[in-house]
Amino acid sequence: TKSRRKHRKTHGLVGFLDLTRRIAKAWSEADEATKGYCKKVANRQLKTYKEELKKIKKETTAEVEAAKEPSVPLPPRLPPQEPVDATVSGPRYAPPPPL
Repeated sequence: TKSRRKHRKTHGLVGFLDLTRRIAKAWSEADEATKGYCKKVANRQLKTYKEELKKIKKETTAEVEAAKEPSVPLPPRLPPQEPVDATVSGPRYAPPPPL
């Protein structure tokens, strides 16, 4: 079974809900220059993140494509077989012989 995580003591100063409310209040009271600066920094970080993500996806795609190519050739495929007519063949299950 999965063991429970040990309880961690909180510092007791600020809870998550209170912290969220404080941040929201501070943001709503911030002047336009401060908001503009924050948005500019966020956009710059988002651009960097997207570039790094694109680079990682490109590298990962190349690795996946390389892994798809088998190092040993695959055996040839078997030709398709005709379907078996179930009415002609015997029962699918035969009981064991008596002892």
